[in-house]
Amino acid sequence: VWGGQEDLTHPGVGAMYIDVMGNGVAVPRGLVCSGAYAGPSKNGANDVFLTAGHCMPPAGSGIDLLVSFDRDGRNGVSGSIAVSSFHQMPGFGHDLGDIRDLGILLLPAGSVPAGTPAVQLPPAGYLDALKESGALKFRLADIVGYGVIPSWDPAGPTQFAFDGVRRSGTTVITGLAPVTPIRKAQ
Repeated sequence: VWGGQEDLTHPGVGAMYIDVMGNGVAVPRGLVCSGAYAGPSKNGANDVFLTAGHCMPPAGSGIDLLVSFDRDGRNGVSGSIAVSSFHQMPGFGHDLGDIRDLGILLLPAGSVPAGTPAVQLPPAGYLDALKESGALKFRLADIVGYGVIPSWDPAGPTQFAFDGVRRSGTTVITGLAPVTPIRKAQ
């Protein structure tokens, strides 16, 4: 989220961190991406956290990941949850607009704070259906995440401050970009 207001109403949105200190405690400088709690896995063995595939470290990198639902990391991050494993959607190619830009983090079952609501995922093709019906263009959408605050005051390029705070805002959807067709593996 770029700008926005401090968010108090989306406790299911959290952040993924790299364990930069190697001690199982998330620190603001280790924040990588926002994501959301998606509920328990089908088999109940894990809690599932969704994020973007481009946020995932390379497989086998040995990088330890953490998740926290702390909405304000300015004075340290609380509630670090060690990630059991992570997975990037197969076929993700780091292309702009790649529909496979999805990642999941598997957390130990029951590790997400009690009462944290899971996100409600739309059915497949939801945005396409809205576009077809004419209900997508100029639709307001809520956005929530841990982002940056732009500052245009100093001379030169825009400066960005990161404070580790979950923020929310709204955006207007103007359309859907064309999606590159999925290439078959060679």
